[in-house]
Amino acid sequence: MQNGQFSSNSYQQWIDRNSDIKVLFRYSPTKLVVDSPTELYFIVEDLKTSKPINNLQAHVIVTTNSSGQEQTFRFNNVKALKGIFSVRYLFPDYGAYQVITNIRSNVTAIALASLPVIIPSSSSVISTLSVMPAGIAIIIVGVSVLAGVIIKTKKS
Repeated sequence: MQNGQFSSNSYQQWIDRNSDIKVLFRYSPTKLVVDSPTELYFIVEDLKTSKPINNLQAHVIVTTNSSGQEQTFRFNNVKALKGIFSVRYLFPDYGAYQVITNIRSNVTAIALASLPVIIPSSSSVISTLSVMPAGIAIIIVGVSVLAGVIIKTKKS
């Protein structure tokens, strides 16, 4: 049985009960930005002992369809001598990505994990920034009108 979920310590967790493997995954920085280097970290543990599994090799695939075209990037033959490995990736667009890793011992595949990564659109930030100048302009106009009314009232 396999599942991908967030654990309390900011790692996503993928469990493969058939192989008794747990893959922990996180990325840095935690706030993802398009076209900025992101380190993708993996820890491969024995599900029963929670200890890292030594002498592994991994293949990592980052895939998305967020721009309307399938995009795939591969990292091949990544060494995980003490069950820990990482790769550096630049997410090219906003949207949903899938990080897939195939982990092997010397001779056999021992785990296949699929982990989601979301690059949030900056449109929420842009809309907030575009509303701020409009709000400031409304306040300035309101204060100007109020000042004009006060001056006109004093002259009368």
